[in-house]
Amino acid sequence: MLEAERNSATDSGAPPRSRLRVALASSLTAGCSALILAVAMWPKPVTEGPSKTIIEKVLAASHDAGVPSGFGFQSLQFLANIGMFIPFGFFLALALTRGRVWGAASATLAFSGAIELTQELFLPDRASDPWDVVANTCGGLIGLGLAVVLCHMVKVRDRWVVARALYFDARGA
Repeated sequence: MLEAERNSATDSGAPPRSRLRVALASSLTAGCSALILAVAMWPKPVTEGPSKTIIEKVLAASHDAGVPSGFGFQSLQFLANIGMFIPFGFFLALALTRGRVWGAASATLAFSGAIELTQELFLPDRASDPWDVVANTCGGLIGLGLAVVLCHMVKVRDRWVVARALYFDARGA
């Protein structure tokens, strides 16, 4: 760590950021990105081949469990897109500094938009849909929100642990 970074961290009262956490979160973000790209850039739609049978079984089981019959493939796909981007938004938010966390929302929107544009221009068998961008961005925002809540909870816990340690240290216990 540079001397200026060490001094600024000490001056503000905040400890320096964990390089391990940032490296791990960055690696997991890259892994999520690769997985999302593998799914999104697959040349054929998921409604073709063996996945069609799986989708039909999931929908049938959902309807048997009481999910309204109006819940079909489009609804399932919308929820799947949300779910696919939750980890992306979560890990991206953890990889960024606190002041830049909201950049994760913009990055999610841009990443999703680029995927849909690529599908439209280069994958003729895939259908580009603006609702996918909405679902993906919602998923990224949910992940971002979870990361912000988690970081806040850790910060509160850390303050409590330090205060408790100082209390007992002052009493010699």
